[in-house]
Amino acid sequence: MNAVKIATAALATLVLGAGAHALAQTATPAAPAPTQTQTASVATPMAIPELVNRLSGQGYSDISEIERKGDKLYEVKARDAQGRKLEMKVDARTAEILHSEQD
Repeated sequence: MNAVKIATAALATLVLGAGAHALAQTATPAAPAPTQTQTASVATPMAIPELVNRLSGQGYSDISEIERKGDKLYEVKARDAQGRKLEMKVDARTAEILHSEQD
């Protein structure tokens, strides 16, 4: 008689455990990944140290007076590869030089 109770309790535990596992497996599905268009519109500006690294990699030096102009633009003063002092408008998300003029 005790063996039957133990077997029944073990079976009930096993069934309840499997049911809980099945419920956990059927939780709400993950949201689909955003499309490239969606990610471009919500891209955040890069941090200033990353901006300096990217501009240095493009050949600029003496990078100074970095001023953020909203979420999409930095104004930067730097020297180009020829040593000319420039004032540049730089895309804050990609470090692309949008405009430059001699300072």
